[in-house]
Amino acid sequence: MGYRSDVVALVYAIHEPFVGQNSVLTIDKEKRYPLLKTLMSTTFKEIADMWGSHFKWHDIDGVLVFKANDAKWYESDQDILAFENFLKEVERCGFEFEFVRVGENRDDVERHESSRALGFLQVELKIRIDI
Repeated sequence: MGYRSDVVALVYAIHEPFVGQNSVLTIDKEKRYPLLKTLMSTTFKEIADMWGSHFKWHDIDGVLVFKANDAKWYESDQDILAFENFLKEVERCGFEFEFVRVGENRDDVERHESSRALGFLQVELKIRIDI
C-alpha cells in the first residue's frame, strides 16, 4: 500500500502589477487567468494530461486548484518531479503558487510557495472522536 499524503496546490495571478522582462509579468490579473488556461493546454499540456482529474478551475477567483488525496507522493518519482518543475515554471511565467503536502505522520507537513504568494492554504490539526 505505501505511505500516503494529501496534496493541494494553487496557481493564481495576484492583483499587483509585475515589472519584469517576461511579457507575462506585465499583464493584469484579468488577462493572466485566461493565459494560464491557454498555457495548461499548450506549454503545460503534459502535466495537465498526467494529473488531469486532480486539476480544477476556480473561475470566480481566477485560481487553478490541484488536489490529490491519499497519493503516493515520493520525491524520486518522475511524475512528482515533473509536477515540482511545473510549479517552478508557472512562477517563472509570472504566476504565484502555493503547495502543501500532509503525510500520514502528524509532523510530516511540507509547504512551498512562490515569493509573492498570498497564503490561501492553511494547515489545521483537528481532533476527531471515532467511537
